[in-house]
Amino acid sequence: MSMRSFTINATTNSETDLNLRITAPPVIPTTRRVVDDVKVEGRAGTLTRLGGFEDLEFEIGCALNAGNGPVFGQLAKINEVLGDPSDPLRYLQFSNLPQAYYQPKYAVVGEVEQISPSWWGFTITFICSPFAYLIDSGVAELKVGTNWVKNPGNVFAEPEITLNTSTPGTYELSVGGSKCAVKMEGYQLTIDTARRLCRVGDQLQVDALTGEFPTLNPGSNLVRIPEGITGTVLIGNWRNL
Repeated sequence: MSMRSFTINATTNSETDLNLRITAPPVIPTTRRVVDDVKVEGRAGTLTRLGGFEDLEFEIGCALNAGNGPVFGQLAKINEVLGDPSDPLRYLQFSNLPQAYYQPKYAVVGEVEQISPSWWGFTITFICSPFAYLIDSGVAELKVGTNWVKNPGNVFAEPEITLNTSTPGTYELSVGGSKCAVKMEGYQLTIDTARRLCRVGDQLQVDALTGEFPTLNPGSNLVRIPEGITGTVLIGNWRNL
């Protein structure tokens, strides 16, 4: 399937909303891990220390038709969508890859040149987080006791877990190979691993979690929900390299 368009923040389509024609689909690079090689005096070879993952950078070739209105007015609209502070870039999906999306950090519109009497060409460069996120984010309701949660991605996931209780207090949660203590001052608490925070609704709750934020490795993960928790909803945020 050839790429006809891309969608920004799940609302703006490049073809129908911005009148863009794709002239060169993006070439998505392989995600690379940050590796530090440390030389130690008196030791043969080097020590290798694995870090995080590098951001993805790719560009899309685009063209505008002057018949749809003044070219620089159309470019202004594109720049407005890509740089709107009230709706920051967070979602980029390609028409030929409907099962996944990327999380852009920012985008840059390149130089514009006239390529025919009616058409003007340019590139848009996107800088994205290192992963492709699956559209099926894996929403699951978990019961008290033992649960098995399968991560269909090929890299560890950073889930969002919302706990409900009728008895505020401290509870021990076991996810995969890690455990954490959760202090619930009210009747609901959300653990947001990707952002490394806990919140009640939109309000941040400081010092609610002691231990590691939970992650889910590829494959099956054992999740234990303690007694006293009346409801648990897990959003997996599955992703691939």
